[in-house]
Amino acid sequence: MPMTPRLRLTKDDPLARSTEALRQALAEDYSDRVPQWIEAVDRALARVQHRLHRNLTKHRAPEEWPATTDPNTSRQVTKLCQLESDLLSQITHLREETRRAMQCSYFTLHRQAWVSAIPTSADGPGDCARIRDLAAEVLAAIAKTSATETKLIQESVNTDIGVGD
Repeated sequence: MPMTPRLRLTKDDPLARSTEALRQALAEDYSDRVPQWIEAVDRALARVQHRLHRNLTKHRAPEEWPATTDPNTSRQVTKLCQLESDLLSQITHLREETRRAMQCSYFTLHRQAWVSAIPTSADGPGDCARIRDLAAEVLAAIAKTSATETKLIQESVNTDIGVGD
């Protein structure tokens, strides 16, 4: 699995905790338990999706960025919100993949199901590798977005207290 940057884990950062849970789910060996692995990854993705959505809602709130009278800061906040929105779309797509893979593994395990109901590509380990790769991309993007948010907050604080004047 490719190395992905880690968010600094703090007890007060639910997004960092949920991304760490996803990272741990991805690190598990899925070779002999594909359905359970996919389900665990989907649950972890759901938590990341929920936390990221809450962050986006918070970032769009006008009171979150009181110093956004600066046009540059305002543009950066807008860009941050767009990045988070794009990430949510990416996670939604990934969760569709996990649900499709769960459905494939379900039909593989339950042969009595109608053959016509089997999704078009059922490739247990291949699905897991693809999901793992896509999730690693999501984790890297979240780390980058969080770094952007941290930088923006620091710049906002520095502007508020007049550093550099």
